[in-house]
Amino acid sequence: GKGGGRGGGDNELNGVEKGDLTALPPQKLRDMCAARGIQVAGGAQRATCATALIAWRDNQEPGGGGGQRTPYHWTSAEHRRYMQAVLMYGWSDHVRIAEHVGSRSRQQVCSHNTSFKKKLDKAAAAAAAATPGQPLS
Repeated sequence: GKGGGRGGGDNELNGVEKGDLTALPPQKLRDMCAARGIQVAGGAQRATCATALIAWRDNQEPGGGGGQRTPYHWTSAEHRRYMQAVLMYGWSDHVRIAEHVGSRSRQQVCSHNTSFKKKLDKAAAAAAAATPGQPLS
């Protein structure tokens, strides 16, 4: 029956790589995403859908995918929803932010917070260095 092995019992995605998925027709990929509750734009490219499916699968696995992480960049739509949620709930409510984004786990939101704050700090430092002697406020 269904449900054996790693990958949360999703036999369709067990052992599949991104390249295997990008070979599928775009509508099949969008249907696979929809069946798993993964929100992707209607005209999403195959690579975007494939990446979302792999990340979803790896997030279902006990231990986060056997120690090997799939590099997966946030889409602009995900980041937009993330920023909306940060404005509504604040930086530290990772659970509600993840629920608002819809395609990311609490752990992924926490990691994105760290990366994004570092990026903001770097941009602020660059702006301060570009205008010496000028107060930031």
